[in-house]
Amino acid sequence: MMRKLLLLTVIFWKCNMAFAQSPSELCTVFPAMDTLFLQTTCHQTAVLCTNLPLSEINDFQFRNRGRVMPPTAPCNFDTLRYYSAEGSILLSSVFAPFFIDKWQVNHRFFSGEFQLISDLIDSLNIWDSTGSWEYDSERRLIIGGNAANSYGTLTIDILLASTTLTFPYVIESFAQNVGIPLPLGWHNITAINNSARCRDTITVQVLCTTTDTLSLNLDIGQKRTICLDDRELTTQIVRIFEANETQSNRYTFERTNEKCLIFNGLNTRKDTLELVFCNRFGICDTTVLFLQVQAKTNDVQAKAIRKGETGRFCVDRRTLGLPGAIRVFEQIVAPSNLPDDQTNKVRFQINANSSASGNFCLEYQGITEGIDTAFVQICDEFGNCDTLQYQLTVVSPNYINDTLLLNFDIRTHCFNTNNFTGRSLKMELDCRNNSERQIIDVQLDTQRFCLIYKGTQIGNDSLCVWLTDEFGNAALTVFLLYSGPPIPTMIRRILYVNENIEICLDPHQLPGIITNAYNICPEDGGLYAAMFLDADTRCVDITGLDLGKERLCAVVCDNLGFCDTTYIEVSVVAYPFLPQAVNDSATTTQDQSTLN
Repeated sequence: MMRKLLLLTVIFWKCNMAFAQSPSELCTVFPAMDTLFLQTTCHQTAVLCTNLPLSEINDFQFRNRGRVMPPTAPCNFDTLRYYSAEGSILLSSVFAPFFIDKWQVNHRFFSGEFQLISDLIDSLNIWDSTGSWEYDSERRLIIGGNAANSYGTLTIDILLASTTLTFPYVIESFAQNVGIPLPLGWHNITAINNSARCRDTITVQVLCTTTDTLSLNLDIGQKRTICLDDRELTTQIVRIFEANETQSNRYTFERTNEKCLIFNGLNTRKDTLELVFCNRFGICDTTVLFLQVQAKTNDVQAKAIRKGETGRFCVDRRTLGLPGAIRVFEQIVAPSNLPDDQTNKVRFQINANSSASGNFCLEYQGITEGIDTAFVQICDEFGNCDTLQYQLTVVSPNYINDTLLLNFDIRTHCFNTNNFTGRSLKMELDCRNNSERQIIDVQLDTQRFCLIYKGTQIGNDSLCVWLTDEFGNAALTVFLLYSGPPIPTMIRRILYVNENIEICLDPHQLPGIITNAYNICPEDGGLYAAMFLDADTRCVDITGLDLGKERLCAVVCDNLGFCDTTYIEVSVVAYPFLPQAVNDSATTTQDQSTLN
């Protein structure tokens, strides 16, 4: 990431400050302005670069608001690129001719012959046309070279001296002026030359900026506005540009006012932009924009719920695409370009704490069966707005109760899909009570729209199966399931003394072939009722003997090892009193009522 920092910047007010009436008492130490703005990275110092050459550093004293401040930061660096021929008297014309052996510039090599140093310079400038080579006779330096090029060692063969001279290429950076390090904040700097009886003063503000980030999602053809945070610049923005600007066919943007830009998505792709914006003093800040252009997606969030069910839709800021902070979140009527499907089947309400908590949610409650739609407008601080559409289908569930023989019964339930008009029918599993224990093993057959389930542990479980299509049609089936061994049966009967009845056992819970039947509590019986279990017919013959209660515990088993138990309890009671004849007679005449 490239961040452009301007360390010494533009003029604010042009004038010189003299501290005595005589012009001779004014030294030209600082840039000719009253106030200078310097920018640095935060937690680091900036350098106030003076007009003084380093050779005069001991002639001046520097004060910051009266306190002595040493000038410990040399500045105004220059770069010298050269081959040093100092001390090489062998290059005098006495030993000519000289031979250059494979001088390298980038990936090219040059060789040649010369008589004088001036001939060498001419050859270097021919081979390296942008190098601007020259010879400094005082320092005996061959100076030149383009910063964009790489240079190899200069090797010169001298045949008359039977020797070879090797000169490495040197890049040397050196400061030229006196500099003063300054921390963040305001400073009043004075330079005093006591011997020359002159001084100069300047006011300096050192500030830093931090890089901000914004995220922006655009549909193809969609336009959105972002506004840059210019508070760290202290004054208005005069220039906005893209660092490392390249021509893009994925987006365009244009400036709409002092600090806002409007972007238009053209083609799908992710990009990272560095937007640099500067004030009139040359102080610049940077905002990194993560931009994603995507194909337009379906904005409708659809869901099927039960009658009476409550819940909420909350906005996911990561996928929303609005770059600024949310300022508006409110329910609206259907926009003119969208169908109005608001039917009052659902009670919608904006969460009262949305703005305060930062979680923007729409609450709902299913009232009556049917489809209902809500529209919510959400806007950010830059004026970008989206309309969110929520569609809810309210249904009453169909309940199915079933008992499964543990680790044996496998059920397949296929759903009726004839009432669905959409082509994209989805089948989803929901609301399992004991999904962690895996009481019921479940498989969804999404091709035939069937549910396959089997009991794997003893216990109760419930699960819901939703069928939905793209038009909002929905159906919910709730399965209330029990998995375990056969459930014992309790039968109670009342009979009179000497009355005889027969009760035949129902073995429908057993999956195999019945092999035997027996009584597991034979000690009960015989006093009040005679009870006999026929193992072949699996029927119990019962005769009342005396007043009281009698019990039989019948167990029926199959060839697979499953057994079912039936408890039969008989209460023997006496016959009620028989009716007695009495003389109830009366005499009456024709067409006359008589009350007796």
